[in-house]
Amino acid sequence: MSTIRVLVTAGGTREAIDDVRVVSNLSTGRFGIAIAQAFADLGCTTTLLGSTKVNDVYKRGKLDPRLEFIPFDSFQDLKAKLETQSQERYDYVLMAAATREKCRPVRKPQRSQ
Repeated sequence: MSTIRVLVTAGGTREAIDDVRVVSNLSTGRFGIAIAQAFADLGCTTTLLGSTKVNDVYKRGKLDPRLEFIPFDSFQDLKAKLETQSQERYDYVLMAAATREKCRPVRKPQRSQ
């Protein structure tokens, strides 16, 4: 019997609005991490695509080592990594990431003279 393969996304995207500022959200990714952990506990081969905040958890060694972890930052980054992962065969894909598709650039205010 082959192992069930699962892909889970978790956490929020960060979208640059100019050279120094980003729009983000407060998503920690805990819900997606819990889903991925539950599948790993069931013996599934589980891949977790996680945001910057999930990456911080990974760097502190707090993610289950059975999870294959792939970090993302922006929506475009997540989209590209999902497209790459779509080449793999997954039995289940669970999308728990909090995303923002795109951001409008901030216009510089015009000074009246």
